[in-house]
Amino acid sequence: KTVRDALNETLRSKPDYVPAHVLEAKIALRAGDTLGALDILDRAVRINSNYPAAHIELAKIYRKLGRNEDARRELQIVEKLNAERTRTLSYHRGSQDATSR
Repeated sequence: KTVRDALNETLRSKPDYVPAHVLEAKIALRAGDTLGALDILDRAVRINSNYPAAHIELAKIYRKLGRNEDARRELQIVEKLNAERTRTLSYHRGSQDATSR
């Protein structure tokens, strides 16, 4: 079984599993299929817009295509997602600290 076979099997059994779509896009990009990778990542972001890695890969592709404004937008989304995660983690850490006193 190849990596590609395993990936296809994963996508068949879990079509909404965004990390598999991101890997599929990376494989397409390595094979020179930039537009195919872009389509895959667009689909991944529609499935779950809160998955930072999909936005990071989209930014890379947009930059490669000279779509710098689109790349910047994707990186801003990543910054926002990371800020939200940091706030959530800080809140939970604070809650745990308060209960352990």
